[in-house]
Amino acid sequence: MTSWIVVSDLDGTLLDHASYDFEPAREALDVLVERQIPLVLATSKTQAEVALLRRQLGVPGASIVENGGSIVIDSAVRDPVSGASTSAGDGVESIQLGPEYAHIVQRLAQLRREFSLDFAGFSDMSDEDVAKETGLDLPAARRARDRMSSEPIVWRDSEEALERFVRALDAQGFELTRGGRFFHVLGRVSKASALRVLLEAAISKRPPSEPQECQQILALGDSPNDCELLEMADVAVVVPNPAARSPLQPREGWRLASAPGPTGWNEAVLDVVGGSQ
Repeated sequence: MTSWIVVSDLDGTLLDHASYDFEPAREALDVLVERQIPLVLATSKTQAEVALLRRQLGVPGASIVENGGSIVIDSAVRDPVSGASTSAGDGVESIQLGPEYAHIVQRLAQLRREFSLDFAGFSDMSDEDVAKETGLDLPAARRARDRMSSEPIVWRDSEEALERFVRALDAQGFELTRGGRFFHVLGRVSKASALRVLLEAAISKRPPSEPQECQQILALGDSPNDCELLEMADVAVVVPNPAARSPLQPREGWRLASAPGPTGWNEAVLDVVGGSQ
């Protein structure tokens, strides 16, 4: 048997870059629910942000948050990928893969002083500041600042200073990724490494007597930090994002969605899984 897992970035991919709307993807989301195809969200967003979005989307599956710094699994879900439900409870389980947020913030403050760098992280900003930078309302901005394992930053310095910053981060065991809006500082983790952990967890939790399905991955993303995730997929789709500072370019064998954001996402998902049973 063959089944699909859809793994998707959010901002600029499933969510509109400017409005964060996902309604143009409603048809494909309904198909995922109808055919019991799990949707694994892989995002720079926080656990608090994704929890609300999950309820709105209505599609079961686990979440990779803060660019792979943590995995969030519904405790009522036996299989963190398939979404098969049991009566285990209604809470969530968080698996932290990266360093603690306080440690990241402390190291960034030290590097800023040491190299006289000009940047601002979410820890330096108020809810109002984050709302202004992102276009979110204040409650949403507050959820965006509720972080566990990564720090988004607004870079205000030169490209030369950025290169020094990247080298200094690397020497201390951190990485800098470029998203649709911000740079993100995190440990040596990624959306792809978190997906590997998640898939291994799903396999280990399946009873030996349960029929094993051949699972294929459809992955969708719009920015360079989605690249490794798309490389893991059986079908990889780049969703164009005209607003991105560094657009992701399709590689050989990858598909390019026909439109940005949820409109392109909807068509791409329906094209791949819409006819499967």
